[in-house]
Amino acid sequence: MMQAADLRARLLGAIETHRAGRLEEAIDGYREVLARHPAQFDALRLLGAALSGVGRHEEGLAMLERALQLKTGLPEVWALRGDALSRLGRREEAVSSYERALMSQPNVSSTWISLGAQLRALGRPAEALARFERAVALDPRSATLWIHHGEALNELGRHSEAVASYDCALSLGAPRPAEVWHLRGVALRSLGSRESALDCCDRALKLESDQPPARVLRAVLLAELGRIDDAFPALGEAVERTPEDAAAQFNLGMLNLTAGRFEEGWERYEWRKKVAQFSMPEAPDGPTWTGTEPLAGRRLLLIAEQGLGDTIHFCRFAPLLAQQGAQIKLVVQPSLTTLLSSLAGSVDVTSTVEPMPAFDLQCSLLSVPKALGTTLATIPAPVPYLSPPSGRLRAWRELLGVARKPRIGLVCSGSAQHGNDRNRSIGLQQFALLRSLDVEWHLLQADLRESDQASLAVLGIVDHRSRLTDFAETAALASCMDAVVSVDTAVAHLAGALGLGLLLLLPEVPDWRWMLERGDSPWYPSARIFRRPSRGDWSEPLQQVGEALRSLQSGTK
Repeated sequence: MMQAADLRARLLGAIETHRAGRLEEAIDGYREVLARHPAQFDALRLLGAALSGVGRHEEGLAMLERALQLKTGLPEVWALRGDALSRLGRREEAVSSYERALMSQPNVSSTWISLGAQLRALGRPAEALARFERAVALDPRSATLWIHHGEALNELGRHSEAVASYDCALSLGAPRPAEVWHLRGVALRSLGSRESALDCCDRALKLESDQPPARVLRAVLLAELGRIDDAFPALGEAVERTPEDAAAQFNLGMLNLTAGRFEEGWERYEWRKKVAQFSMPEAPDGPTWTGTEPLAGRRLLLIAEQGLGDTIHFCRFAPLLAQQGAQIKLVVQPSLTTLLSSLAGSVDVTSTVEPMPAFDLQCSLLSVPKALGTTLATIPAPVPYLSPPSGRLRAWRELLGVARKPRIGLVCSGSAQHGNDRNRSIGLQQFALLRSLDVEWHLLQADLRESDQASLAVLGIVDHRSRLTDFAETAALASCMDAVVSVDTAVAHLAGALGLGLLLLLPEVPDWRWMLERGDSPWYPSARIFRRPSRGDWSEPLQQVGEALRSLQSGTK
C-alpha cells in the first residue's frame, strides 16, 4: 500500500516539474516511476511528451507507442504522437495520428490546427484551410490559428482574405507581431499594394529589428517601387547582417543584374538554388562544370530550369560550348525539344521526361553565364539562333495565304501563376487603343484568360490557339508575322531568338534581364522596348507601339 502511494507521489512530483518547464528533471522522475512500474500509463505518456519537448523525438515517440499499446483509444496520446512525428518530419504519419485523435475528440481546436499545419507543410493548402476553418468554429479567439489561416489563404492566392486573417491575429495579440506584419506585407505585395506592404515591413522592423525576412522584403519592395538607389543599400545591409540568407543574396544578385553589374550579379544569382520559391531540377550525381574544367571531347549536360522563357533565353550558350569541343546534352521542357533542335553545332536536345543521358560534366543552364564570365559587353546576341521546322513554316504560309496588310502577332498575357503576372500582363481590351491600325492581328499565345475571350472578336484578332501544340508551331506562326507585340512572356523570348521585330511592353520595374530605362535589349537586337511609366496605366506605351506599327504599315521601319 505504501509502495503504491510512494509511486503516486513520485509521479505527481514529476508532473509538477514538467508543468514548471523543468523537463530534464521531469524525465528523470518519470523514468524512476517506470523503473518500478513499466506499465504506468501516465508516466509513459508524459515521458513521451517531455522527451519530445527536449528534442529527443525518437525516444519520445517510442514511449508514446508503448502508452498506446496499453490504451489505444485515448485521443490526447494520438495527438502527442502526431506532434512527435511532426518534429521528426514524418508528416504523412503525423496527419494520420492527428486524424485518429480527432475521430474520438473532434472538439479540440489545437488538434485541428496541428493537422492543418501538417497538410500545409505537405503542400496541400486547400485541405489545410478546411481544417483551420474547423478550428475557427471552435476557437475564433486564437491569434495563432488566424496566422495559420492567413498563410493557407495566401498559398491559395486568396491574398485579400489572408490580409483579413492577419488583421484578426494582430487584433487578438499575436505572440510574434513582427512576423505577422511581415506576412501581411507578403500578401499585400501579391495584391500589388507595394506601398502598404512597405509600411508593414517598417512596422515589423520597428517591433523587431532582427527580422531578416521583413528586411529582405522591404528591400525588394523598394526595388519594385523603382527606388533602386534605396534598394541597393537595403539589400546590402540584409546581406551584411545575415550573409547566409539565400533570399537576401539572391535578390541582391538580381538587382545587380538589373543594373548591368553582371560579375557580382551572376555570383549572387547562384543563391537561387537555395531559395524556396525556385523549383530547381534535381541534379544527377556527377561533377559540375564551373567554367574551369576543359570541355574538349567531354559530354556536358546542360539542364533547363525555371520557365520556358528562361530556357529560350539561355539556350544560346549551348552552341558556344559546343565550339569548345564539348558534346552538348541539352535537357529541356517537352514543349521546346523540337524547336531547340534547330540550335547550331553539336547540340543533342532531349526532354526532361526522358531518361537522363550519360555525361561527364553537368551544369544548370542559367549558371552558364557565370561559368563563362559573361559581361554586358560579351553577351552572345547573334540572331536568329533558333528557327522553326521548314515543313511547319511552309504549312502556316499556305494556311495564311497572301498578306494584304501587315500581319502582327500579339501576346497580352502569360501564366497567371507567375509571381509578377499582375504587373506584366495586360487585359486584351486595353489593346482597343490600337484598333485604328490597318493591320491584321494574330494571337500567338496558346492560352487566353476567360476575361479576355470577348475582346478577341471585338478587336478582330485571328485566334490560332487550337493549332499551337508546341513552341515549334508557335515559332512557325510567329515567323509569318511582320512584327510581334508582346508582354514579358516566353513568346517574347521566342520572337527575339527568331530575330523577329519584337515590340515588348514592360512594367515600370521589369524582370532583371530587360534592365532599366533602355529602349533596346543587349540580349535581343531585334527588340524595341516600351515601358509603362506608372503602375496600372498602359496607355502611353500602347500608343507608342501604335506609332511604331504605323511606321511599319507605311513601310518606314
